[in-house]
Amino acid sequence: MLVELIIIVLATWTCAKLPLQWGLVGWLSIALFEWLQSRFTVLRTGWFSLIRLCWPFGLGIRTALDVPHLVLGVPAGIGVWALSVLALEAFERRIGLRPRTVESEPLRHRPDPPSHAVQDGPRGGSAWGGDTPAQTPEGEPVRVIGAEEIAMGGPVICDFLLPDGTVLLHGGASARFSRDGRYFVSPKPSRGAWELYVFDRRERVLYHCRESRFWELDEVSETDVKGRVSPLTHDQTSVVPLAELIGNGKPERFAAVRDLWLPESFIEEIAKWHAHEALPPGPAESPVVECRHWLPESLRALDDPLALLRRPQGDVFVGGVATGLKVFSRTLTIDWCGGGRTFICTAMAAGDYAMRRRQWSPEHGFTLIDDTASSVSPSP
Repeated sequence: MLVELIIIVLATWTCAKLPLQWGLVGWLSIALFEWLQSRFTVLRTGWFSLIRLCWPFGLGIRTALDVPHLVLGVPAGIGVWALSVLALEAFERRIGLRPRTVESEPLRHRPDPPSHAVQDGPRGGSAWGGDTPAQTPEGEPVRVIGAEEIAMGGPVICDFLLPDGTVLLHGGASARFSRDGRYFVSPKPSRGAWELYVFDRRERVLYHCRESRFWELDEVSETDVKGRVSPLTHDQTSVVPLAELIGNGKPERFAAVRDLWLPESFIEEIAKWHAHEALPPGPAESPVVECRHWLPESLRALDDPLALLRRPQGDVFVGGVATGLKVFSRTLTIDWCGGGRTFICTAMAAGDYAMRRRQWSPEHGFTLIDDTASSVSPSP
């Protein structure tokens, strides 16, 4: 305690005695040293956290003394002290360094950790892929139906298909089931602040959690989530109760689309893509041409179950009768000819992703008039 008191007094007195510009240089040096601490564990020391707390106080005293009038000096000193403290805290959150952690508690007796404290154990999967969950605790397969990097060489974003048809979007490669199998927990990679989601398999509810401490999950028990920020930072392990994450999370329900269960927000998004525009009416004697949205009875068995949702197809109907031709959403255009008795359009046959020009007439139906295909990939 005596050593701590000496450090506190010296740090505050030194900053208060230095010219203001040198006090600012000292503040910047503290920020630089914290950045080095976040990269090199060997530099973490307990006494530095005391200097970090006391230097802004001394900076505020120096500011108050430099302002000519006491009435202006005291508010200015308080303002500089508050601003420097908040700026340091924001910088620490940015680099992933949390001040005064258990590892850096300065010089006094540390109490016994609570029952949920971090214990040594195996590390979980990497946020860069290679260890995505392959099956549920019950032994049923889990499919990764979409995976892409945030940027070149960045962490991987995954879409998961669970055995019951539930689709979980924008998860991380280091996802985990709880031991009892009820919860599926995954980071949500982002270019900004990462989040976390907890999926309750029993209730089929997804909780979006504003929790940025987990890039990689080591373990999910029946009660707690254990993981780390990132090997790019200090890689400190954290443990958060599941009940706390669920209590603070934003719940989202699911709805059935064919044999899939999709988040309601995703259904609202794809509804915009599925809205086929009504075709303008043709001449007086022309038949009614429609484009009706089409989905197979089963989406789950497809290589990409979401492809036909993200890039919907439509069946072409003439006079209320299906023609067997398909188009992608909003791509059907009609050129009427022969006084409205015939028309020309570009469409593709079922199973053939090549758009070709065809002419329809009441006598012959559709006939191919241009065999030059405009190849279209079935993928978005």
